[in-house]
Amino acid sequence: MPRKRRILIVDSDLSLHETWKVEMGNRFHVESALSLEDAQIALDEKPTFALIAVESFQDGKSLNAVPFIQRIRQTFRKPIIGIAPDYPRQLQMIQAGCTVFAERRNLPDRIFEALALL
Repeated sequence: MPRKRRILIVDSDLSLHETWKVEMGNRFHVESALSLEDAQIALDEKPTFALIAVESFQDGKSLNAVPFIQRIRQTFRKPIIGIAPDYPRQLQMIQAGCTVFAERRNLPDRIFEALALL
């Protein structure tokens, strides 16, 4: 049996992590982080992810995930998906270094597309 590719999903909504694990668990080893700090720890411990998906973590008008994305993009060359609910925030995440963007509702589809598994 081939090893499943590891993906990291960074989102503050725990219930969505459970849903995504059910939807994608047969194809990927899905690791969850509920905060940017937890995501950094996961990357520091074992950075061999095939893809990272990260929520915008909006605080007022600023997107807290932007510095995180810019920092990891310096060394992480695989797809990074920015999760944001509207186009202006999605565009900010692309400008920060995300490969593509998604909304929470279509994240599994975007992950499959980014890794060419459709």
